[in-house]
Amino acid sequence: MMPGKIKLTWSMLIPGKRLLLLSCLMATGMLHAEFQVPALEESEGVVRGLNIENNIAVIDGLSYYIPVDAQVEIRGTFGAFTLLEKGMKVSFSYYRISASHREIVKLIQLSDNRRMDEH
Repeated sequence: MMPGKIKLTWSMLIPGKRLLLLSCLMATGMLHAEFQVPALEESEGVVRGLNIENNIAVIDGLSYYIPVDAQVEIRGTFGAFTLLEKGMKVSFSYYRISASHREIVKLIQLSDNRRMDEH
């Protein structure tokens, strides 16, 4: 690592402020070339469980962290994670931080009539 450079890992960044911080670091040229931003992935599924206290949703058997500033759309309007309910069909974009940590940045409730593909 070169002197004067900051070495960061994705998990070190403050949840919900990661993209803002990355944008600032890239704009000022301070982002170290070794830093790897996880790829944004997309998926659909059914909410099977919720842990409101820890902002965790279980969607089709996998746990996802949903930060307070994630974009959440429920019943066609912007909402909050706390408005999610078990059984809701959702489409979402997320970062896979590690094998066991996934973070949703955008979640949209789908129609109850939406047919879900079997995995």
